Amino acid sequence: TVKRDPRFVGKLDKVISRLHSSGVAVGIMQGAGGYENSVSLAENAFWQEFGTVDIPPRPFMRATMRLYKAVYRQLIRQLLERMLSGHLSEHQAVRILGLRVSHDMQNTINRGMHPGNSLITIALKGRDKPLIDTGALKQAITFEVLDRVTAGMRSAGTVLNG
Repeated sequence: TVKRDPRFVGKLDKVISRLHSSGVAVGIMQGAGGYENSVSLAENAFWQEFGTVDIPPRPFMRATMRLYKAVYRQLIRQLLERMLSGHLSEHQAVRILGLRVSHDMQNTINRGMHPGNSLITIALKGRDKPLIDTGALKQAITFEVLDRVTAGMRSAGTVLNG
């Protein structure tokens, strides 16, 4: 029979409670800037992620989450262990997760997205690497630590809540 240590259970309850009131938004945040044609980076990220009549979807955010889902689960377990042992605060854990996911999203773009650019776009840009022209979209990928109140639609990105 396994005995429960009330001190551990109490500590776990507190950590879980604090995590449920926080989260991290990863992607292109509102106000990240825009292009000369007055299109915001967040709008462009949305159009690229889901596509338009003229642009096929290139889901760099969803692809990242699918590709690294198991990695993120393991990272969250490790972060939770470090929080329970007192070596990491909840805020630090959420920041580490945000840094990792934003870095992975940038790498997803670096690896290239499918479908490739149209022949006209290749002629204009001089290359067939979607989502990379000026580099502004990729460079704008970041994260923001949120509390439950601000974890709404603050970005064209992925919100990971506790």
